[in-house]
Amino acid sequence: MLVNLYSAKTPIAVFSLPILVGLLSIPIFFFPYVSYQYFWNWQNNLEALVSNQKWLNYLVSVVLVSINAHQLNNVYNSNSFYSKATFLPGMIYVLILFNLNMLHFGPPLIAHLFIIFSMGQLLTLKQQEGAKQQIFWAAFFIGIASTFSSLTLVLILLPWLALMAIRPFVWREWFMVLLGGAIPLFYYISISILVKGKFDLEIAPDMDFVAPKMGLFEVSSYGLLVLIIIGSLVKYLGVMRAQVNRFKNLSLIVFHAFWLGLITWSVGFYFFDQLYISFIIPLSFFIGTSFLHASRASVINGIVIIWLIISAANVLGLS
Repeated sequence: MLVNLYSAKTPIAVFSLPILVGLLSIPIFFFPYVSYQYFWNWQNNLEALVSNQKWLNYLVSVVLVSINAHQLNNVYNSNSFYSKATFLPGMIYVLILFNLNMLHFGPPLIAHLFIIFSMGQLLTLKQQEGAKQQIFWAAFFIGIASTFSSLTLVLILLPWLALMAIRPFVWREWFMVLLGGAIPLFYYISISILVKGKFDLEIAPDMDFVAPKMGLFEVSSYGLLVLIIIGSLVKYLGVMRAQVNRFKNLSLIVFHAFWLGLITWSVGFYFFDQLYISFIIPLSFFIGTSFLHASRASVINGIVIIWLIISAANVLGLS
């Protein structure tokens, strides 16, 4: 069973996670490329360049998603969210991408890697230790992420919220958020000027959004995901009550990342018809922790298998 396999950081789990990503990415070869609209033209051009060649789309997708899942597991394990090292949060990240039919190349996948790096820095904050270095790098990584996934810039609030949750106010640390976030944007503008002779935003033309017809498996797939999210959040809050303050403080940072990600997704979808799904990174922490603390592993395995089957039916276009 998948949950049993990835609940411990065993050698077979290390090697089988990329294999799982490779298997779930196979539909790339059999279905036409569906373009997504991003904020800048170069983002759309980058996705089209990779996605129009299916073998390249498959290869880059598998590598990127595998790296993201591996780094997410490293961040999770290095901050003691569970008593044992585990690969389960990375597996949850992969399954959510598959559930949302987003297991293919796109600039947000690159942004996810830097968001994970940023969270890794923030989760090392300690109340009695200086945090200028961690805060600078956390904001710096968010700045890089926002160049690939524009509205991700909303997450620049996360370092400030993390400081509020962990440490007393120190103005130098708060200033580091502005400095770290500004440097990638400065280089982005500078490179644009060097290449084109001027700073040209090149905002992509708006595309009319046409709501797709929802089939049975699509409704079931998204509905089951919502139920898993609600159940996992309730379970996670229960786990928090039994943990030490350090765990609760780190969880607060993850919660801030979650609601900021939801705001990014809501604004992007409502105003720009764009998909920003950075919220699935903290969500993988919540679902993974909830599954690991479940009293009956057989029930969780059953839920995951049903989730995988329904998601596959949705991705394959069954109705």
